[in-house]
Amino acid sequence: MRSSGSAARRLYVAGIGSDSLLQIRNASQASATSGASLGLTTDENCGPDGLAVTASGGVLAWCSFTRSVTRIDFTEDGPRSASRMRSGPRLIASAMTPRQHQGLVLFHTASPAVSEDGNLACASCHPDNRADGLSWRIEKHELQTPLLAGRVVGTHPYKWDGGDATLRDSLRSTMKRLGGTGLARRDTDALAAYLESLPAVRTPTRDAAQVARGKKVFETEGCRSCHDGPSYTDQQRHKLAGTLRESDTPSLLGAAASAPYFHDGSAATLESLLRDRGAVHGMADTARLGNQEVADLVAFLETL
Repeated sequence: MRSSGSAARRLYVAGIGSDSLLQIRNASQASATSGASLGLTTDENCGPDGLAVTASGGVLAWCSFTRSVTRIDFTEDGPRSASRMRSGPRLIASAMTPRQHQGLVLFHTASPAVSEDGNLACASCHPDNRADGLSWRIEKHELQTPLLAGRVVGTHPYKWDGGDATLRDSLRSTMKRLGGTGLARRDTDALAAYLESLPAVRTPTRDAAQVARGKKVFETEGCRSCHDGPSYTDQQRHKLAGTLRESDTPSLLGAAASAPYFHDGSAATLESLLRDRGAVHGMADTARLGNQEVADLVAFLETL
């Protein structure tokens, strides 16, 4: 959020995971420098995910964790000071259950329980409950960050190799791999409850006739043999030519928002996947499809 008027050219950046606010002075100039930096935690973490600048140059931060607004009024005396910080009352209740809301807080908070020295939060790799679009070197394999929104319930086992039978197993193993000390059981349950409550991402609109043709291709080419049911997964592991001994069938929900594709992210687009241009082979014989069939199938997949 950039301010105007007497405090022009100042940029404010909120960190929901670090629960902090940073001021950048002369933000539009080559001489940009860090201004005030402060934590927003009072009795509880704020979880800032919205900012507004007042006419007097102060900052209003929407605290998603406490459902309230905090006002920060800066001084001109020092680069690391703030004259006053005031938190208001809760304005609106969360639409989530108390346990789900606690899970939201845990998901967005960087802490030693989640990662070594508290450097990462779950949201660091899963912004907006989605994925960062990156592949990471994990246990000698390139594994991409999976989409979470709408893909948690009914899709076990978890991990690309299906190595974790339950969601809680997956959360515990991930925190251990990141060097975290691990959450208490009730906090792990809260985090799982939050993830299980996430709705699927909004799908793009595609031509209805093309989608219908793509659905027909999906069914006639045998895609449903592995990608079936409400989440489009058989919840089984299959041997494919690639770097994993076995690969868990991923859900196809939100496919348009989950690029790149395959466990290693080797297919940049759905078209690349269908034309067998990734590093994983043997999923289906879609490389022989014509251009129109591929386009139709992509359109269908993007609407899931």
